[in-house]
Amino acid sequence: MWKFNQIKAVSIVTIAILLPLTKAFATNHSLMNENLQSSEQYCLVETDQISFCSNQNLSGKIIISKLPLFIPVKLSNGTTAFRLMATITNQTGKTIIGAKVEAWFDTEGKAQITFLIKERLIYKDTSSLEYSHLIRSDVPKNQSLYRALWNAYYGSEKPVIILKLKEVSFEKNQ
Repeated sequence: MWKFNQIKAVSIVTIAILLPLTKAFATNHSLMNENLQSSEQYCLVETDQISFCSNQNLSGKIIISKLPLFIPVKLSNGTTAFRLMATITNQTGKTIIGAKVEAWFDTEGKAQITFLIKERLIYKDTSSLEYSHLIRSDVPKNQSLYRALWNAYYGSEKPVIILKLKEVSFEKNQ
């Protein structure tokens, strides 16, 4: 009986300690999803050129840039990394054959990555996540970008994630 009460007491203390940690992790993760949604960019396209971009929803012939893939991964050799990819959604009425999206993860603009989207996207189509970037912690050239990604994903402050649609190419003869 005494052992049962001791096990019960240890279980209650363990749950009391782990429950707040679980809530904190869940809150941080939901904040991450919210931050990814707030980084969406809407660009108005006129005469095959980007004329205006905003974080607010626009109407008309627009292209929507998003960062739906941003996850930490652990490689088989124990190295940590982040896998990420941007997508665009074509609302222009024309066929897109390629685009370039830049993403910044710091306020100075030093930690950035460029995503090349080399897909044919018809009206109301979204690019795939098939080709993504893997930013590894063990690559010296990527150290500042990896640290910025780590801070954006795990940091307690609201992360800086800025997307910019830099270029778009449309199919000719439309």
